[in-house]
Amino acid sequence: MQLSLRKKIWQVRHTENSDSILEVLLANRQINNAEDFLEPDFETGLHNPFLMNEMQQAVDLLRRVRKDQQRLMIVGDYDADGITGTALLYETFRAIGIKQIMCRLPHRVHDGYGFQSHITKEAIRDKVDVIVTVDNGVSSLDAIAFAKEHGISVIVCDHHTIPETLPEADAILHPRREGEHYPFHELTGVGVAYKLAQALCPRLMASKDAERFLKWSLDLVAIGTVADCATVTGENRILIKYGLVVIEKTRRPGLRNMLNLCLGSHPSYDSALIGFRIAPRLNAAGRISSPDTSLKLLTTRDLAEAERMAHELQDLNAKRQEQTVQAVHQAKDFLQDDLLQEKILIARHRSWHPGIIGLIAGRLTEEFHRPSIIFHDGEDGTLVASARSTEHFNIIEAISRQKDLLLRFGGHSQAAGCSIARENYDTFCRRMKTLANASLSEEQLFPIVDIDCELAPEHMSLAVKQQIDRLEPYGIGNVRPVFLLRNVRVQRLHPVGRTGAHLQIWVESAQKTIKGIAFQQGGLAQELSQGDLVDIACHLQENNWNGTHSLEIEVVDIQQRSERSE
Repeated sequence: MQLSLRKKIWQVRHTENSDSILEVLLANRQINNAEDFLEPDFETGLHNPFLMNEMQQAVDLLRRVRKDQQRLMIVGDYDADGITGTALLYETFRAIGIKQIMCRLPHRVHDGYGFQSHITKEAIRDKVDVIVTVDNGVSSLDAIAFAKEHGISVIVCDHHTIPETLPEADAILHPRREGEHYPFHELTGVGVAYKLAQALCPRLMASKDAERFLKWSLDLVAIGTVADCATVTGENRILIKYGLVVIEKTRRPGLRNMLNLCLGSHPSYDSALIGFRIAPRLNAAGRISSPDTSLKLLTTRDLAEAERMAHELQDLNAKRQEQTVQAVHQAKDFLQDDLLQEKILIARHRSWHPGIIGLIAGRLTEEFHRPSIIFHDGEDGTLVASARSTEHFNIIEAISRQKDLLLRFGGHSQAAGCSIARENYDTFCRRMKTLANASLSEEQLFPIVDIDCELAPEHMSLAVKQQIDRLEPYGIGNVRPVFLLRNVRVQRLHPVGRTGAHLQIWVESAQKTIKGIAFQQGGLAQELSQGDLVDIACHLQENNWNGTHSLEIEVVDIQQRSERSE
């Protein structure tokens, strides 16, 4: 088993150079109808929202809210999917003429996740008639039962794991519930909210107004869908692709201010813009402060408030980044004996903010390619965890097998959360390690770099890059293409970034010199030298500087060859 410098296994799908790179990439993704995939039609590509079970019941209930001018509360979530879903429903309900609307986003520390009974108490106090959840609710049996007891109607818009028993809501909109007729099952919370908007607006607004509103709302849908790491196939691809067009032209002063702060003079409006710029800033508020800041940024029309919210999120994100870096270092120090010996990494600390424990777990799983569970040690004796995993270990299934120890849990195969009493920590750790040891082979602890095809340096050009870009947006189900540059020589290299975390590298072949950046790989400067012969797995990227456009590479991984020039 040959490993790269970063201890990864390479798999090359297509080993020969091809005249049609795009054809190779489409074949690798098992895409048969290229035109429909590359240029999906917005009008015909989206499914009828009334195919979703109980959509008619939801629409009828909201018609009544408008007719009788009842009071409505939207209960969202503190992440970007829940925040954008809340913003979308708020604007939809206003657009169709509902006047009395309250938005309630849970605070991660004070409220915990989702729709809980104390939020129902607030709704009763505020004389709410109807509650609409978004990106949560399918597991909120007690809160919904409490609401129904007090005469409050409930509509659930959710996409999370469905429990054995569904809540007694008036309508449950969920693309993956048993017996669901809706053809596409991978919608996010904001995606389900958009289907509700699609059902409502043409029936309660003038035709042109409804069409305009739904298209200008696609920025919210794209942001929430990418941020939630949903598949970018089917309807999601259409929603993201057209949503990126709206983001570029956005009429939201808050989002425009955010983009001005975090983008250079030549931004690329692609999925990476959402994943690495917009979503982290929106999520920062929900992680270490209040998600209401992000909601205000997305919905305000006040220019001064928009600018203020954008700066506040910029500062919160910087603070979140600093806390995460420190916590990851602490976790590595704590786990130093386990990092390469244990098949699952479990740690806890009181100083780790509950809003960043998922980021810590994600960084550890990404670096060491094994499941990670990180606990915040609360003062009340409760440990709250966030877990991340690889494709080889179903983390929610493993956690759910510890039901006798759990206070709460939820999630899916590669990301989950739970809470336990402090006295059960050692037992929980022992059981999870036993499960991981039994389930994971040694080979499964090494990540795989899935390479699309070999690309000779002389075939690399901006024209090829632009051809490849037709595959955008990238994500699960349509990953960013990875190419193999074989047998190139290191011309020079050096660490870059404030802490030297990244690596700038120049490599050469007989035909040309190529500049590249290797993010979070600054340590390779100690393992590589000028003149080394290497193979490089990389993405192609365009660099725009002072009006000059050039092709560069983003290094994914490096393998050292045995030969070396003198």
